[in-house]
Amino acid sequence: MEKHISREHARRIVSEFRSGLSSEVQSEIGEIGFGTLEMMIESALSTQVSTALEETIGDLQQSIERARQRMQESA
Repeated sequence: MEKHISREHARRIVSEFRSGLSSEVQSEIGEIGFGTLEMMIESALSTQVSTALEETIGDLQQSIERARQRMQESA
């Protein structure tokens, strides 16, 4: 799911960027260039999402551990 979302978002970013360019510049960059840009953006987005998920998991693990400690202390 994450990869699909990143891919679609990357496509929208490249499409928006591309629409601001003249047809001459678009031709000069070519489909391979735009495809490469899309892959680079997708990779960056996926990396950011993965990093955020790892941080969130770490935060949740710490919260669970604190809750367990409180439960043990009150028992």
